[in-house]
Amino acid sequence: MAISPQQATIGRLLKHVRRGDVVMVHSLRRGAAEAIEAVAHGDRGSSEVVGRAIDDINLPKGANICAIVRGDEVIIAHHGTRTEPCAACNDATESLPVAYHSARAAETGPMPAKQYNAFISYAWVDNQPFAEGRAGWVSTFVDRLRKHLGRELRRQTEGDRVFLDYERLRGNEPLSAAIRGELSASRLLVPIISPAYFASLWCRQELETFLTLRGEGTDRVFPVWMEPVEPDDVPEEARPLAAAVNARLKYSYWYLDEARQVRTRWFPEIDATDREFGRIQQKMAREMAGVLRPIIKEEAAEQAVPEPAQTPPAVTEGEHLILVNGGGSRC
Repeated sequence: MAISPQQATIGRLLKHVRRGDVVMVHSLRRGAAEAIEAVAHGDRGSSEVVGRAIDDINLPKGANICAIVRGDEVIIAHHGTRTEPCAACNDATESLPVAYHSARAAETGPMPAKQYNAFISYAWVDNQPFAEGRAGWVSTFVDRLRKHLGRELRRQTEGDRVFLDYERLRGNEPLSAAIRGELSASRLLVPIISPAYFASLWCRQELETFLTLRGEGTDRVFPVWMEPVEPDDVPEEARPLAAAVNARLKYSYWYLDEARQVRTRWFPEIDATDREFGRIQQKMAREMAGVLRPIIKEEAAEQAVPEPAQTPPAVTEGEHLILVNGGGSRC
């Protein structure tokens, strides 16, 4: 049995609305959100919505009421705004715009495809700052990669579309549904390779999931070698993945110093005298952009295909609910 995330959201929200009528469902941000207009019937005694302040309405996680449509009047909703029965109708109703954010709700499924140009996969220990107020190595690397990628794609907004999880989506369970959604929404994968990377079950699962999504021979994986990885550093079960990464070895951010000791560039502090870091990163961003341009072009062509015209349904009299499923945290 297939269940649409939109329908699941409608069902959960209408449970709170009670005997609600769905008037219209709009897709927003290329499918990143849905705006659902519904009618709430009843009064305070029979409805969980009508006759209550916005803060008192127990909506599903991530849902926000944006506005109230009351007859011909549109009211921007605030936390103290109160819904009211419709005086013009025997069956009192109210209409409210509600924002429902499915991006972080695992039960509504993954984010829409191709939201990010790149997903950064890394071990937490490799991003630990060595001084208070300083960024970790991975954060510093990603900040500069975004700028390089924006220059190569001729738009900084494209460079900014690099996903880096600052531990918000990682739970105690292996590879959460939220992270799986972000992986499926990413065009490229950038694993930050180190001994800690292959020691992390989470990192291995991110890499394995992306290779499953894109295919073993994909050209969409751009490994960053923070430091060398010896065979003994790789657990037995991770060696096939390590071999897949080794075949893509291009961008090494480590070197041997005069004493033949391994050193990571710009670690633990930024070294402005080491220009090799920027040169390697610029080359990497240029090659990433070369892979991204045809992908973006193909997706734009697919988005340009017009959808068949739909006849709007009849609008039920009274006050309506408008529910937005997905998108950001504000209406």
